[in-house]
Amino acid sequence: MPPIKMVGWMNFFLKNNFVLIKNNQYLCFMKETFFIPTYEQCREICDANDNFNFFESKTTIDGFPISVFSYRLCPTDLFSNPVPLNPVLKAFEMRGLTFVFNIDGTLYKRYLLMHKFFNLNQCEETAYSLMKEETIKEITYKEDGSIVSFIRLPNGKVLGKSKASFESYQATEIQKIYNQSSNLQKLVNWCIDNNLIAIFEYVSPKNRIVLRYDKTDLVIIKLRDNLTGKYISINDLPASVVDGNTLVKTFDNLSLDDLIAKCEVDKDYEGYVVTFESGKMIKLKLLDYIALHNLHTEDLHREDAIISLIIEEKIDDILAQLEEGDERRVMILDLIDLVNHHIMRECHEVKALYEKFDGSRKDFALIYRKDRHFASVMRIMNQNMEIVDIVKAKVLHDTFYLMNARKWIEEKKLLAK
Repeated sequence: MPPIKMVGWMNFFLKNNFVLIKNNQYLCFMKETFFIPTYEQCREICDANDNFNFFESKTTIDGFPISVFSYRLCPTDLFSNPVPLNPVLKAFEMRGLTFVFNIDGTLYKRYLLMHKFFNLNQCEETAYSLMKEETIKEITYKEDGSIVSFIRLPNGKVLGKSKASFESYQATEIQKIYNQSSNLQKLVNWCIDNNLIAIFEYVSPKNRIVLRYDKTDLVIIKLRDNLTGKYISINDLPASVVDGNTLVKTFDNLSLDDLIAKCEVDKDYEGYVVTFESGKMIKLKLLDYIALHNLHTEDLHREDAIISLIIEEKIDDILAQLEEGDERRVMILDLIDLVNHHIMRECHEVKALYEKFDGSRKDFALIYRKDRHFASVMRIMNQNMEIVDIVKAKVLHDTFYLMNARKWIEEKKLLAK
């Protein structure tokens, strides 16, 4: 599109999801796309957040180095501004973003998963007052399973992966399904050949989250252009490619208010994913599902319950239940920051102590047995636990009772000053 000196068309462009670019004395508009960070930009995002909120997992398969990025315990605004000194960077794609390298270290291919999006009313950008003005493009079920996908190595091998692992239970199970299903192989291979990513939900009686599934299945929930990130309707796939695979259920002719009403009375499924014509996406969950998940706003007067929800990464569903302007939001967001900063600090201190281990447990114990992180380091050695999991478990232990939680919060607030 040529540069535009006059801005009379500004409202049209902004309403149709264009972004304004200033170039010397000219103003021009370009269609907004998904910001997909390079490997170097992913590293910049991780490093700017002490490799805690955003992190990289590395592995090597058949001699090919692979890096998978993901995140944990992130405030909603961190995705839009993960590196304050570089505001161009966005982190919405950091869940499951995978880079596969050739043996010589050059990049072979980058594979997307789903971008981060939020519950209705979880944050300012998804407030009902804004979303009700949007035009709905597509409504699908939100399956209650584990998000998974497939990648291809330079040698042609196709691998199943969960969000951040090729070795998790979900990854190994979907690999078995792929190896045994010609229909799934046809779908996955066709998508990869055409630079598309088929995103699935792995549901199974053996992978129960909250709801019970009678059989194991891979439900294709989304389809993305692996180059641009654009979402493509799974209904646009050729019938010959889709045959024999399970597609997520879609709904027509329902308004946002209709969906909210259904969420109040329906049962036996998790909820909905809504895609708008603007490209925005939101999640809605049934009150019945929330109750089964024990995500009750009535617990928000108890600091021990809130900390538990934060640690278990369930707090998003609580925030989505609070009305706009609810004063409890501020209290929860402050507590999220407090818990996150504490966990990050403790992880760095435990890691620093662990790195002092020189191979002799006896010598290490003699020198550091009185260090407050000594027990955590022993758990790493004896139980092969991740540092962050050890720190989380200790926080849950220290805040298990209400009065303990309140005392813990006051202590951490003093340390933060």
